[in-house]
Amino acid sequence: MSSDALSRLIKEGVAFPVRSPTATPKDCIPFEAYRQVRLPRFSHAAVFHIRMTAPQALAVTALVPPEAITFDASRDGQPQTVKLTARIATKTFDAIHRCLVFKAVFAGREAIVKIWEVSATPAGKEMLQMYANERDALDLMADTGFTPAVLFDGYHPAHHFQLEAKALVLEWWTGSRLRSCWAMLPSAQKDEVRAALLRFFTTSLVRGIYHDDLRHLRNTLWDEPSRTLTILDFELVGIRWAGSRESDVVEPLALKETDLILDGATQLAANGAQEEPDIS
Repeated sequence: MSSDALSRLIKEGVAFPVRSPTATPKDCIPFEAYRQVRLPRFSHAAVFHIRMTAPQALAVTALVPPEAITFDASRDGQPQTVKLTARIATKTFDAIHRCLVFKAVFAGREAIVKIWEVSATPAGKEMLQMYANERDALDLMADTGFTPAVLFDGYHPAHHFQLEAKALVLEWWTGSRLRSCWAMLPSAQKDEVRAALLRFFTTSLVRGIYHDDLRHLRNTLWDEPSRTLTILDFELVGIRWAGSRESDVVEPLALKETDLILDGATQLAANGAQEEPDIS
């Protein structure tokens, strides 16, 4: 290959498979703008990206706060800029697609930004569905007081070999996970938590949402000063309630889920569960 052809490939972007039996999903080798080797779990095939920086390019997996990012509006509205201040969590789904959660500042207030990498591949379509699940469920639960409000729904278009990114800017939430605070709550507050969980399940089931991803107790926050329960992370559950929404079905299921969650919290407390750093 001539030097001109190589220079053109580097300038425009190139992606090709690399065999690397010793690579791990977190391997990262800097190369001017960036160069990443990421390996899907249980496979030796990695994806090797070389791309020069471009003003419109957004490398989601390479974002290092503090950094300001501008997203176009997915619904009505103007593009908005969000300043990322800290990365809270990273969820890796395969060698290409990730979901990242950042603490941020949006319109002068603290916020949370969730970003999903999407593509036209089957895996990318699953990521798109996760984003849609989260967005639609939060819209349906917006007036209940159990979920963070959606402040902005945006996207960053694909560029060269960079995937499109979907983003939700959510209001900042406060509280401690039930898995870590349950043992320290007085009996009266435990009764309040139980009542709040029961109200959440009853309300969400009636609205067509079955959040069955709460039993690990990472997505349930209890704010002691305000006595507020916040439920997070609807991306993997979303809106898939296919059962009857009548009270004779909803109430027993809501009661069952509430008891399962609090029984799990009691068991974790007995085993000395500790607070974890990521909150999504």
